[in-house]
Amino acid sequence: MSTPATDLGTLIVDLVGTRAGTHAAESFADPESTRTWFYRAGLIPENTPVSEAEVWTVRELRDAVTAILASHLHPAKDTDTGSATAAIERIAALHPLMPRLTPAGMELVGTQTGMAGGIGTLLARVATVASNPREWVRFKTCSNHTCHSGFRDNSRNGSGLYCGPGCAAQVNMRAYRKRQGGDAARA
Repeated sequence: MSTPATDLGTLIVDLVGTRAGTHAAESFADPESTRTWFYRAGLIPENTPVSEAEVWTVRELRDAVTAILASHLHPAKDTDTGSATAAIERIAALHPLMPRLTPAGMELVGTQTGMAGGIGTLLARVATVASNPREWVRFKTCSNHTCHSGFRDNSRNGSGLYCGPGCAAQVNMRAYRKRQGGDAARA
């Protein structure tokens, strides 16, 4: 069963959004919450056991993908993503992938069963989007430091910085208030 590219992009954005933040709790807090997220994402069967070590692996994968997406915000800067790349390579070595040919084309899938297979399939879906560099660089993390969302930059020139207008407005309001505070001190 091949997954459309739009669903893969949604999965990446959802993965990045699992981090704890101002308005959201950690989605991978324990084995049960991790199992629930993976099941709802269609990556594992409903009653798949999840270990504490697998929860840590999922968080490490999520944080590595997030770091790489953050580097897409300012591609001209020399952002060090070496530790994120190393983490993904380490996880990939433990969760091998294989191609599955279908009438609709080819997709990568995890070779293992259970949660290990779910982690491998998640990695495969991220890798499928990343295999198209023009599409991959459109996935970013929001530049609003209080937001922990990922997003797909749909702007024509790929210069989007925020997950939505609300975050852009917050950042602009903070900058305005900072300028106003500085002006009041000089007066």
